Amino acid sequence: SWLSVPDFDQKRAIAFGKYVLGTGGWFLQDPKFVAWKRGEYNVLWCPGNPGVGKSVMISVIIHHLQEGIDDNTAVVFIYLEYTTERYTTQQLVKALLSQFVQ
Repeated sequence: SWLSVPDFDQKRAIAFGKYVLGTGGWFLQDPKFVAWKRGEYNVLWCPGNPGVGKSVMISVIIHHLQEGIDDNTAVVFIYLEYTTERYTTQQLVKALLSQFVQ
């Protein structure tokens, strides 16, 4: 329906459930990530083959960002699986906007 919004937080939660405590810290310390977090880069591009852990790593990054924000900051995101999901631009924008207002 036109009111439906993809639930990307559910996908994030599922991916984060696969996280093993203590892993991924290297990424959060990487100079490119630190520079991106400071706003020196507009895009953080993390390519990789299917099944290598990108979704889990991104869930760790989202968790890290959400823990360190104030009330004036929002962390919004989209999880896409290019082989199985197709969303319209309108659905993606709705998903981002719904995260802003939550």
